[in-house]
Amino acid sequence: MPSGTHSGGMRLAIVASCLLVLMVGCNKPKSDRMTIEGAVTWKGQPVPAGRVYFTPDESKGGSGPQGYAMIVNGRYDTGEEKSKGCHVGPHFAEVHGFDGQGSEGFGSPLFAPYSISIEVPADGGTIDLEVPADARPPIEAGEE
Repeated sequence: MPSGTHSGGMRLAIVASCLLVLMVGCNKPKSDRMTIEGAVTWKGQPVPAGRVYFTPDESKGGSGPQGYAMIVNGRYDTGEEKSKGCHVGPHFAEVHGFDGQGSEGFGSPLFAPYSISIEVPADGGTIDLEVPADARPPIEAGEE
């Protein structure tokens, strides 16, 4: 058997193996987290800063990891940096709103964390969150 034939087959096997490794490595599973975005208001005004946490409502069949998004100038978007989308289904959206006036962080809280029941659709989309004017005031340091 000529040595050239054997080495050509070996090269083909090596190239095929490398391609297989590349294809498997690049085929990451698609995330099942949905991107949602929307406005966040309180007393009819945009909430300047804060965060929204999206926790699956297990009592209604919701499941999966918690999602979250920053509130910037009255808007949130789970597709933005420092955010994570959430799974399809029922969730509690817990809004933490701040005045945005602090030199560091979010500033002073506007209200106590407020929970809103939402349904995340299969295609994501827009879900506006309205915190009512009569939401509980923020808890001051030392109060419980």
